[in-house]
Amino acid sequence: MVEGFLATAGVVAGLIDEPVVDRRWHEPSALAEMSVGDLAAHLARAVNNVDAYLGTAPAPDAIQVDAAGYFLFFDDVGPDIDTDLNRAVRDRARTESAAGPEAVREVLRNSRRNLGERLPTSDPDGTLGVFGTLTMTVADYLRTRLVEMAVHLDDLATSVEVESPELPPGVADLVVGDLVTMARRRHGDLAVLRALARRERDPGDVLRLF
Repeated sequence: MVEGFLATAGVVAGLIDEPVVDRRWHEPSALAEMSVGDLAAHLARAVNNVDAYLGTAPAPDAIQVDAAGYFLFFDDVGPDIDTDLNRAVRDRARTESAAGPEAVREVLRNSRRNLGERLPTSDPDGTLGVFGTLTMTVADYLRTRLVEMAVHLDDLATSVEVESPELPPGVADLVVGDLVTMARRRHGDLAVLRALARRERDPGDVLRLF
């Protein structure tokens, strides 16, 4: 898990380092109301947050979740981009991207360096506090960050019209597995089975999770 996370963080850094990202920093991205720079900053945060949360004690009343449960916890947010949470995500990304590409890269470099030292000695079953209200194992939180990185790597690559980077070995298996788990919990096994195998009985956007 740690090896896959660190390798994927390297892929993130590689894409954000691309000159085309600098050139198109202020242009619209593939995501509504986010520039390329905003999206790059948000993608980098998938790495930076691990450095920020690692070692953070959970709140006494924190809710225990696993990787899929983390995303399902926010189900009430829905697809509306104007919810308070979604606006806060965009505002934070906009603030970070305003400092420019090199500032975003510098924070990411520091996080990768710190995590390269901290993660290999961390207990994967140890718990940490996330988002103020949740508690997760280190391994499960890394899985959520892999989902974020995988999805937003493709978003950023699409935004600047380059080929989406290949994920390190085994990472796609973890990401797709967690996404399918989310779909099963949200819609039930039969709905997922039909979505995968019987288009004439596909109930709709079962596999569209975000």
